[in-house]
Amino acid sequence: KHLKLDYERFNRVLSELGEERLSNEDELRYLYEAYLGQMRPGIIDRLRRQHYADFRNGQDLTSYVERKNLTFLEFNKDWIFTRETLEREVVETHVSELLTDILGEDVEIELTPVNRVLERNRKKVREFAKEAVPIVGVWCRKKQTQSPEAWQNGDAHAVAQFLENCGLLDFELIESNRIPAICRRAGCWPNGMEETLDGEVLGLSNDDVKAEEIRHEQKQREKEIERRRISFAEIRLDTGDPGFSDTFRGMIENRLANDDAWFDRSRQRPRLVEFNNPSKPGGGQGGGGKGGRTRRPQSQLTDTQRQAMGLASERLAYQYLYRRHGEIVDETCWVSENRTQFFGGYAGDDSAGFDFRVKTPHVEWLYEVKSSLEDSGEFELTANQIRVASSLSKDGRRRYRILYVPYVFNPEKWHVLELSNPMGDTTHNRFSMVGRGSVRLRFERY
Repeated sequence: KHLKLDYERFNRVLSELGEERLSNEDELRYLYEAYLGQMRPGIIDRLRRQHYADFRNGQDLTSYVERKNLTFLEFNKDWIFTRETLEREVVETHVSELLTDILGEDVEIELTPVNRVLERNRKKVREFAKEAVPIVGVWCRKKQTQSPEAWQNGDAHAVAQFLENCGLLDFELIESNRIPAICRRAGCWPNGMEETLDGEVLGLSNDDVKAEEIRHEQKQREKEIERRRISFAEIRLDTGDPGFSDTFRGMIENRLANDDAWFDRSRQRPRLVEFNNPSKPGGGQGGGGKGGRTRRPQSQLTDTQRQAMGLASERLAYQYLYRRHGEIVDETCWVSENRTQFFGGYAGDDSAGFDFRVKTPHVEWLYEVKSSLEDSGEFELTANQIRVASSLSKDGRRRYRILYVPYVFNPEKWHVLELSNPMGDTTHNRFSMVGRGSVRLRFERY
């Protein structure tokens, strides 16, 4: 402004010369998404008014569902050259013009606010589906036909979610007697089944429905047992079984007593790749890494499965530290609560920020144990662990290390990787942030 430059012309000349533009595209796009988020309720209502006739006439709502994510309201790339920043008024004008171009003029119709409609319809559908699950199941069984996918797991929420994802819960309040027709429209009502739960109309007796309820409950119990199982050394174990801890502990001890190969695999210290744009947690998003990451199966583990992972990995880590440091390592070095699964005395402390403390004449070593079902090269740090690791960022008399155990339930591949301090002044660039919330870090080996 002070130089009275033509901002757009100046940026275009810089671009033609292959020089970096003055405009901060990332910041402009961030502001656009932020303002768009604020405008979202009004935009959704505009879409609802536009597609209400489609809903009422039983027409396809695919366009409505696709438009709900607002990706069709594209960022104006000209702003990269013409604007230093974005104001809400500019975004509102841009969005309004796009909506008119794509949808046409707004439709004058008054609808109940979408949040109220959705909240009430979800509840109605869940209540209906809870009652309908055994009836749909037994009717399909009698007719020897497969029940629609939304009903197969017997989860009332899955039915409500399916209808919502079809856009059918967004427009008006729905009464229970209309839900079967809505399901049929969405393709999730059994073919040939009357749109009712009346057993007499459907040719079902109370005994039929009761037997189906019992079968469904048994299936749910089996599903829950399967969800909490682990496979250790190819043996399936139920982590919810009262005798699980004793059985699992015995299997770990037996493996350690009869197989030393894991330590041979642990001898070689890993050489870690240095990332180009690393950042410590709290300092912004980390960069680097080869390729993308698929969804981690560990994100779906139950608490008891995670506890089993911790138990196995820490027991292996204890044995590793004994071999690494010698007889200076004893049960007093094990700090975490998992120690009580193997030793008496001290109850352990999971809030220390580390699992083991080993004091040698020259160095006090603090070790935090992390494990993985495979060898993902990823682990999470809690805020407390970050605090402790950061306080020891310089390797002095006290040092912080990670003991990473891949293939934690597969003793054939067991080994321990001793990793440097992820918060270390000279070693933090060997880790890259790959998550939000609890801090998830990734490393790569040569």
